[in-house]
Amino acid sequence: MTVAKSELLKQLRVDRSGAKPIEPATPQRRWAGWSVAGLLVVGASLAWFYLPSTQAVPVKAVVVKQVTASGASAPAGGVVVEATGYVVARREATLAPKVAGRLDQLFIEEGSRVVAGAVVAKLDDSNMLAALRQAQGGVRLAEAMLEQSRLALANGLPQYQREQEQAAAGFISAQALQTRKSEYDGLRAAVLVSEGNLEVSKGALAVAERNLDDTVVRAPFSGVVTSRAAQAGEIVSPISSGGGTIRTGIATLVDMDSLEVEVDVNQNFIHKLRVGQPATIRLDAYPDWKIAGQVVAIVPTASRSKGTVKVRLGFKDKDARILPEMGAHVAFISDRAPERADASGGVPRVVVPADSVQSGMDGGSAFVYVVVGSKINRRDVVLGLREGDGQVIVSGLSAGDRVALSGFDKLREGVSVNASDI
Repeated sequence: MTVAKSELLKQLRVDRSGAKPIEPATPQRRWAGWSVAGLLVVGASLAWFYLPSTQAVPVKAVVVKQVTASGASAPAGGVVVEATGYVVARREATLAPKVAGRLDQLFIEEGSRVVAGAVVAKLDDSNMLAALRQAQGGVRLAEAMLEQSRLALANGLPQYQREQEQAAAGFISAQALQTRKSEYDGLRAAVLVSEGNLEVSKGALAVAERNLDDTVVRAPFSGVVTSRAAQAGEIVSPISSGGGTIRTGIATLVDMDSLEVEVDVNQNFIHKLRVGQPATIRLDAYPDWKIAGQVVAIVPTASRSKGTVKVRLGFKDKDARILPEMGAHVAFISDRAPERADASGGVPRVVVPADSVQSGMDGGSAFVYVVVGSKINRRDVVLGLREGDGQVIVSGLSAGDRVALSGFDKLREGVSVNASDI
């Protein structure tokens, strides 16, 4: 039986009479879909970043060993505390004139050595010289006026005495005598006024001489010029004017004999220090040079933010290589017999390869990666002195710990590792 084409097409159609119509996508539905997709992506990223990798990271490790500090740098005991700081000058001055003016001559450069009282600079003194000459003229005028007043008084005295005698003899009236007395008293008062004017003029002269002397800048103490802030021709002033064209200082002078080291010591160890305690100082510029020093003062206040106490140390021997602002490492030496000392007089310490020490994102906190079993443990440490390729660890590690030496870009807390000791 032949079936018409129209019937065949009807059989191929899908019956949608019972299906619900498809609703158009609304903005709310689209936002919901995108939010779910975003959460899935973020979750997958966090899981990849934080979850320990299933694949072990190959690293090289070293077993931390306890070493003993040599007694050579600890004459009576061993190292009890270590700290870092800077060389500072206790006696430092910014040289500046007492009056404002144009810098005319400068006799110093960076590195110049000067003695106390030496002239280091001169200002333009033309105005001060003019004021000095004016003051000198004022003194001469006042002296002349005083001399004139004294001569008038001396000439008026005999006439006044004669009229006193004539009044007593009845030759002149009492009124005439009173007039003469008033004139004589006026002459005496004129002398007193002239003497006062002379004193004022002498005072003005002293001020002018002082102002002229203040145009000369002298070194207040012997030292070395570490910086020069002004050039000849610039305007300098002892007081800042708020502008950028007037210098408030000419140079910086440092007394090299007053150099010392300032360090911040953790307040947990400050009880181990005392004034006069010996110490070994090593400068960053000369790491192999051990300088003998001692505690000069323990500043009686602590830093709340850092939890440290400032300690000042002096150098027992002065040396031209020691310069202000140099970085310094200090090892405080016990002057009593250490509680845990070996036969050589040293103190047990923990030293790790310097390359194993990492620093935090802020550059301040130091840490190492410790291999515990097959996992990584991030351990914060407190650093001591740097000894060649080794780094002294004050706290945070113990002898026997295994410290990672490689693969730092892949290491984090809890990562599985395959460690091989070297």
